Amino acid sequence: MKVVAFRGAQKLEVEELPQPTPGEGEVVVAVAYCGICGSDLHEYLVPEGTPAPRIALMWQPVMGHELTGVVSAVGKGVSGLREGDPVVVNPGDPCLSCYYCKQQRYNLCVNPHHGIGYTRGGGYAEFLSCSAKQTVKLPDKSALKYAALSEPFGVALHGVNRGDLQPGESVLIAGGGPIGLLTLLSARHKKAGKIIVSEMTPGRRDLARKLGADVVIDPASESLAGVVHEHTDGLGADIAIECVGTPKPMADCISGLRKGGRVVVAGAFDRPFNMDLLQLLLQEQSIIGTFGSATELDECAGLISSGTIDVSPVVSEVIGLDDVPKAFAELASNRSSHSKVLVAPNGPMG
Repeated sequence: MKVVAFRGAQKLEVEELPQPTPGEGEVVVAVAYCGICGSDLHEYLVPEGTPAPRIALMWQPVMGHELTGVVSAVGKGVSGLREGDPVVVNPGDPCLSCYYCKQQRYNLCVNPHHGIGYTRGGGYAEFLSCSAKQTVKLPDKSALKYAALSEPFGVALHGVNRGDLQPGESVLIAGGGPIGLLTLLSARHKKAGKIIVSEMTPGRRDLARKLGADVVIDPASESLAGVVHEHTDGLGADIAIECVGTPKPMADCISGLRKGGRVVVAGAFDRPFNMDLLQLLLQEQSIIGTFGSATELDECAGLISSGTIDVSPVVSEVIGLDDVPKAFAELASNRSSHSKVLVAPNGPMG
């Protein structure tokens, strides 16, 4: 089968690898669509010689963890799935028995099994194998394309849930990339009040407006704190969600927050962030971490496949496996040139 393999810093190669077969309790999935995630791009950009898992060969070379596909083979002991079933694949495979799993906080599992796209072959391939319990059945193949956003949508919804968003509360979202835009859709789904999005790229600002943002700010030319306070009766946002992972948007989230408000850190920081903890104390504000999703992926697959939430505007392009190395190079030089790029390893499906 054809795959795209990571072979070093900023080096992806199209190769042939053996097609997997299902073990007991497993299925083989013909990959329909797989999203290019910012975390994949981050690994692609890690300098050679650093002790990162992919560089150090601790993880296998085929990335891709936001995906749908069609079951092509079923292993022994699998029930409820058969060849031809369209599915979303959950990249996580929690143990289901540890302290966190018993609380349904599966993203914090201390004994996880193979992670799709990490320790096990991912979606930049024509086929992959996974545990049958990692699949979520879709109603029909027409849902395959946009249900590939179930995983990042689940990440966004989990962040909103971690912030305990209540109906009518105002939300500031820093960053209009795929996670920021899906956070916007999540906030609307949770019946937020005023939704304010901060984004430097004109095209992404336009897309945020299209998806229902009440106020869109260019932080390079406007006073974010001033605009946010103007639209929140002078108080500031109830919740601010940082979706970039760099210091300036994080500082903007804090400056735009009301007393007693909450900041949710959804962006993946790779550098320290300095802040005045005395002000955090005096304002009685909270900073909340969020990682992956717990139970939200299944919910998001249902919301997308039922048509309850339309994520199609977030998808900017669909490419084949041969185009993946070029797409990574383009995104590395200008990440804001696209929103969500989907890879279709077996050609268009659904």
